[in-house]
Order: sequence, then C-alpha cells, then structure tokens
Amino acid sequence: MSLLGTSAASLWLQQFRDEREHVLAREMLGKFRLVTHSELDTGLSQALLDLAKNEVVAVFVERAIPKRSIVKRVTCPARTSNGHANVGKPVTYSYRVTAPAKMYKEAKVKMPGDKKSRLRAKGAALAPVDAPRRDQQEVGSEGILATIATGAARGSHGRLLVHPSAEEMRKSQVRRVVILTDFIGSATRVRSMLQSLWRVRTIRAWHNLGLIRFCIVAFSATKRGAKLVRSLRTKPDLIVVSGCPTIATAFKGSKREAVRGLCRRRSPSAKRALGFGDAEVLMAFEHSCPNNAPAIFIEESKRKSDPWFPLFPARRTRDVFTQGLRMRRQDRVRLALEALKFSGIAQSKPFRRSDESRQNGVIVLAALRQGRRDISELAGTTGLSVQDLGQALERIQADGLADPQCRLTPQGHGLLRDLSRPPRPGPKPIAAGNPVGYHPKQLRSPVSRV
Repeated sequence: MSLLGTSAASLWLQQFRDEREHVLAREMLGKFRLVTHSELDTGLSQALLDLAKNEVVAVFVERAIPKRSIVKRVTCPARTSNGHANVGKPVTYSYRVTAPAKMYKEAKVKMPGDKKSRLRAKGAALAPVDAPRRDQQEVGSEGILATIATGAARGSHGRLLVHPSAEEMRKSQVRRVVILTDFIGSATRVRSMLQSLWRVRTIRAWHNLGLIRFCIVAFSATKRGAKLVRSLRTKPDLIVVSGCPTIATAFKGSKREAVRGLCRRRSPSAKRALGFGDAEVLMAFEHSCPNNAPAIFIEESKRKSDPWFPLFPARRTRDVFTQGLRMRRQDRVRLALEALKFSGIAQSKPFRRSDESRQNGVIVLAALRQGRRDISELAGTTGLSVQDLGQALERIQADGLADPQCRLTPQGHGLLRDLSRPPRPGPKPIAAGNPVGYHPKQLRSPVSRV
C-alpha cells in the first residue's frame, strides 16, 4: 500500500511550499511503507510455526517491563598500602541501580542432595499485556502481538506456549525462548525483555547448560537495531520477516543528505528530527507508527509563526490506512509505476488486460530494473505485501524474466521495453465537414495529349 494518492498525504504535502522540498517530500512518501494487520499477522505467525515444528517454544510478547531498584555488590582486590586497616583483605562496595523486574518470582527450594537452599523460578510469568501506569490503562502493540501469538499457539498442536509458567516450562521441556516484537529500532525494549529473563537464576542456568536458546522474532528491524541485538551477551538468534526502509537505504548520495536536511529544517523537534536514535525509519504499521520515524511524520508543532501538522498525529495511523485501503487497485498500481519511473506501462493495454499476479510481476521487474534488491526496498517501492512480493518473485524467476540473484534476464528487459512503448497511432479521423462517402458530382472531358 502506498501513501501517495491519499487525501491525508496531499494535505501534508501542501505544507512544503518550496518546490524542491515538495519534490523531496513526495519521494519520501513514495518510499514509505505501510504494513497492514493481515501482513503482520501472516508474517509473524508463520515464523513462530516454523520454529515450533521440531521443538517446544515459549513465546514472550515484547512489552514495557517495570523497573525495580536492586542492590549491586562489587568486591575490590585486597589493599596493599602500608598502614591501611584492610591490608590483605578484599573490600566489598554496595550501590543501588534500577533494572527490569524479573519475569518469574523466585522461591528458596532445597533440592535433594544439596545442603543449602537454592532460588528457583516459581509461578506465572509476567502478563503479556499490562499497562505500566495504573492511572492511564493504555495498551500498545503488545495487545496485537499477544493476539497473534495466541492464534499461532492454537494451531501448533501444543508446541507453542505463550508466557508459560515456570512449572509448565519444566513439564514441557521448552528448548527455545522467543521474544516476539513487531519492530526493532533502537532495541531498547528487546534488551529489557532479555534482562528480565536473564535475572531469573533458573533461566540463566538453563541457558548456561545449553538447555535453552534465546531467539528474537521481529516483523521488521533496522540494520542498527539488528546489529545491537546480535551483539548482546545472551547471543540470541534473530529472525526478521521483512526489512525496513530507511532514509539511508532508500536514497543515495547527495539526495540522501538533501532528505536528511529537509527533515532537520522542518522538524518540530530538534532532538528527534530523524527519529528516536536517528533511525530514519520510513515505515508504519496499521496499529501505530514507530517513534523511530522522522519527526515531520509523527510530531506536531503549535507555534504560531511556524505550525506543523504531522501525517500521523500522536503516531495514529488508522485514518491514513482507511484511505489507502479504499483506493482502487488500478490507482495503487499507477502510483507505484510512476514512483519507479515506468508510468508508460500503466497505460499499456496488454498490462491492463493481464491478471493481478502478472501485474505484480511486472511491478517487481520495474523495481529490480531500478537496482532494488533488498526485500525492504522492494516492498517499499512496489507497495506489495511480503506474501504478494514473494509470489511475484517466484513467478518472474519461473518465467525466465529474472535469475535467482534477482537480476533481469534479456527476456525481462525486453518485456519492460515492449510494455513501455507508446501505443501505435490509430487511423486518422475524417475531417469534419468532409462527406463520408465521396463521389464526383460532375464529369469533365479528358485532357488531350499533344
């Protein structure tokens, strides 16, 4: 789905009165990707079911974890200076820090053969949906993610467990612990979830013994966010359903810097002009827009001298998605081809007469012709869902229009060239006033030859 063509996007573009800024802003909208509920559900559910084919998986929905004040102790080496009271004795310092609450409560249990009692995970895990504030019971993306996880668990024949209790994890012999999220930008919440699990001694022991592995399943992630996740101490596996378009990946060279300059100049917030963590995200979900998107998309300015109205006020995306879903398919196809600079194909009669799957294949060919190879770039420029994009790639490769490396073959270049040709001119119409059936009204004598 594309933002171009919606009334909300048209109103938003009217704020750019400078022609160059207007052109850059329109190109940004052409690269912006919208992810529907159906696409999110299909991608995450399939990823979870694939993990649960051969082992039991515990799924924990990413959410805001409350902070707790804990005491940390650090033991320093023994003093060596003469005349000190602690010469030859180590010194222990204590200080307080804040850390995410433990995913499970712990109780002292005396195991057979042990003289001392040990702390062991006990009872239910933290709920998948729980508002961090009691005065404002607001629920974020964790509500939708919990619904997706529950639906996948019901079709897994007992191999997917959503926020299982400690006793259920032992009974079912869970071998993989999954954190489910829709998007990884700065990886702040993912790290908080992993810390919440790691603070539980039982979970930590299982991981150190090789009994369980951590895994992060995300619909999309920025390259920086994915790198941060892979560098964590727990070394979790990372599964990303679809890539994320950003200013860094969607634009090149001087145009990239021009787009960044536009975001900084028109930003209502100087600190987050390029989004939280300077992530430069160009993607929004049907339930919300990430705070990693540039501020011109999500933040409002009420200054009288320079007001600004975002495309997604308070990160709400419902109105824009409603307008986009009401747009006719032929309009979405035309806008996608115009963004790819193949507007002539939309006017081709053979293209208009073909079915939807063949049209999707031609749009993907046009995107590949422009040098798009990454799945996030293809999804952002074509406006196709991940499922439709995958089917289109399989079809054009099976038809010999592209090779396995997504490079166009001579047949693929020829198809785009033929569809881009302007239609042949038809017969010239008869001029007005001329009789349709001409016949002479009088005869004349033949000219004699000398």
